[in-house]
Amino acid sequence: MEYQGLNSPCKQRAVKEWIKKFKLCVCIIIESNFRKEFVDSKLKYIFGGWKTCHNCSQENSARLVVGWDSTMVEVEVLWSSTQLIHYKITFNSNRQEVFCSLHYYFFFFFWGDLDRATLTSPGPWVVLGDCNIMRFGSEKIGGLPPNLDAMGEFNDCLARNGLEDIKDKGRDSLGAMSKLGIEGSYVSWIGA
Repeated sequence: MEYQGLNSPCKQRAVKEWIKKFKLCVCIIIESNFRKEFVDSKLKYIFGGWKTCHNCSQENSARLVVGWDSTMVEVEVLWSSTQLIHYKITFNSNRQEVFCSLHYYFFFFFWGDLDRATLTSPGPWVVLGDCNIMRFGSEKIGGLPPNLDAMGEFNDCLARNGLEDIKDKGRDSLGAMSKLGIEGSYVSWIGA
């Protein structure tokens, strides 16, 4: 499950409810905007006894957060940057592994992080986040014309790293509660 922006107590309660309702074992947050001095207390409130990691050591605020139920999964952070947390999830029940990259926003810097993550993902790999870029001009509705150079770089990066765009979004794939202003990610990829 993925949520964007979490400083409101109403949103924090909503995440707690979703974790319980859907019996999640991993929850990610993009754009949490938790200030450094409040990160630990907010994560303890939201995730209770779960383990957590964030990229606050890279930033003055935690933009990226991963929480997990350690009775169900193990999460090992392989590395992180201001744009990305790259980690491995191992399911306790069968020891199967999946590599995950959670990223945020500044797409030109992100391409290098994805290239690096490819080298440390020997198994199934999922990339979650919001690149703020589209793959094809036909995805654009209104506004300014699309940035063709950026779209080309994005598609080259996906191809170079063996990633495939999954055409799924919203409540059914990641969970969204728009009445609270909580939005699901619009893009996910799984490596070949």
